[in-house]
Amino acid sequence: MNSGRIKVGFFILIASLMAAVNLQSQDTIPDSGKVSNIFTFTPSKLLKKGQFEMQLFNNLYTQTAYHDENRENIELDTRDTYYSGLFYLLYGVSKSSRVNIGFDLNLKSVLIDSTKGSPFKVFQFKNTPYSRTALTSVGPKVKFQPLNNVSNFSIQSAFWFPIAKDLESIEDLSDYPWMDYHMYTWWNQFFYDKNFGTKWQIFTEADLLFRFKAKNSNTPTHLDVPISVFVSWFPLTKFTAYYMIQYSPRFQLEKTESYNSEGELEYTVDPFDLISDYAHTGLGIKYQISKTLNLEASYTYFFTSKNGGAGSTYNLGIRIIL
Repeated sequence: MNSGRIKVGFFILIASLMAAVNLQSQDTIPDSGKVSNIFTFTPSKLLKKGQFEMQLFNNLYTQTAYHDENRENIELDTRDTYYSGLFYLLYGVSKSSRVNIGFDLNLKSVLIDSTKGSPFKVFQFKNTPYSRTALTSVGPKVKFQPLNNVSNFSIQSAFWFPIAKDLESIEDLSDYPWMDYHMYTWWNQFFYDKNFGTKWQIFTEADLLFRFKAKNSNTPTHLDVPISVFVSWFPLTKFTAYYMIQYSPRFQLEKTESYNSEGELEYTVDPFDLISDYAHTGLGIKYQISKTLNLEASYTYFFTSKNGGAGSTYNLGIRIIL
């Protein structure tokens, strides 16, 4: 199955879901008594005390090319596919609905195949010289509303610990492909959304994603700063279609060695040295199946990058709010 057929099939899935939504409801304008979870519980909003939120977000990234440091497209002789499954749980602990706590669990899988191979073969979850699967990291998270009178602005912070062995395949598992960063990760997300009537909503996110070098890692300590914008349209109370765009630069924070004019070894850090970046854009939909269950599907493609991929993502999210 080539990438063109995959894209066509994915958009057929989205179109089918949209048609199903139109048959399910005659509602066109959310009113104050029938606002759906997908309209109310954006990532900016916090849970009330005693509420649970669980989500499994599935991300499938596949590429047959990458962009070099000059942003030129370089074709590969393989199809590289990476699956990421992020499961998280949040729980409301504050009477004022300003603090949530929870944890994250990450499942990763990689498949190196021929360029004409199907990326969905990664879901075979095999361990071979060309593929590998493992639970890679876990960690606690906290989400809070810093300003009492601004409920549509929140901050979420998670810290992940690597739990699998040799994720970058540099020692005992060097015969397997690279699967994930074998690093400590501190992910800080800043959420803000704004409603425009009952049919339009803009959601923005800015992140500070630190990865700290750990044993069994060849990757320098660095900081990613993803900035994302989502524009959502609500033709029905239980359905939304959205457009998204994200830009993410990376800055190296680790010391580098160099010799000065006198031949002496010096250690320097240039936190403003852009070592790589990427930008991708795409479309998605969300549908509230029941009072507690929401589904999300989206597709994005990477239209530019420096020392980064030139592939596409296929995403499916399952969200439960109790």
